[in-house]
Amino acid sequence: MNKKSGIKKAAAAILLALAAGMLTSCLPYLNIDEITLPPETSGITPEITTAVETTASPEVTTEEETTSAPETTEEVTTEPETTVEETTEEITTEPETTPEPEVTETPWNLVLVNPWYPLPEDYEFELTTVTGKYKIDSRCADALKQFLADCKAAGHTPYICSAYRTWDDQVYLFDKKVKSFTSKGYSEEEAKILAAKETAVPGTSEHQLGLAVDILCQSRPWLDEGQANTATQKWLMANCHKYGFILRYPKGTTPITGIIYEPWHYRYVGVEIATEIMTKGITFEEYLGLIGAPEETTSEETMINE
Repeated sequence: MNKKSGIKKAAAAILLALAAGMLTSCLPYLNIDEITLPPETSGITPEITTAVETTASPEVTTEEETTSAPETTEEVTTEPETTVEETTEEITTEPETTPEPEVTETPWNLVLVNPWYPLPEDYEFELTTVTGKYKIDSRCADALKQFLADCKAAGHTPYICSAYRTWDDQVYLFDKKVKSFTSKGYSEEEAKILAAKETAVPGTSEHQLGLAVDILCQSRPWLDEGQANTATQKWLMANCHKYGFILRYPKGTTPITGIIYEPWHYRYVGVEIATEIMTKGITFEEYLGLIGAPEETTSEETMINE
């Protein structure tokens, strides 16, 4: 062994001795189990590592008594699911009703009176005297006066032979005509049928409406078709519309009007309407849209003379 290695061993021995002395004094405080001696290695003096157990102050946990709120489980109350019953409501629909046509009042100058359209009940109007005993609806009296005056100014001789008639007037005329036939040997029923051809049944005469007038020529004072050939009637027919009048029952229109041809019977309807009717050569019924008449009433029995 050389000098250098001898010195190392001597130093190691001294260190071991010192360490042993220190360990002896520290034994009460050492945990021998924790002393780890490394394995010997050849040529190397093992180093003894002395683990000094340090006693740490025990950790004192001061348990503060904490009262934690008890964990509460909130009970969620859900309402029971309700079952909605489907109800089929029976819907009752009322049957669709057709609205009734609106009833509008007919203008006074367009009221229709004939064998199928009698005089309206409680029909009232004011009367004005035109000449002598003859009266007419006041609303057309001035027009009639001017009509006659202009005809005379043109050199003609018109005169009124019939105008407004009351119910009693019409009854009297009709009954008179019936008697004229019964006096000839006809039965009451036959006489009425024959009378109705010449005189209107009460309630179906335009004379009761107050808008009709019969005008004759003085040179021919008869209610016949010959009136149409007089100069007076020709002028009246050609100019009547200018005053609001129409020839009410033209020739050949009996199936429409229900009245025989009367070239002396004039009816007031107003200037505008009269002009249209006379220009077109139509009847009052055609103007109103009442063309023709029921088949059962177009027989000879209804062809009456106003």
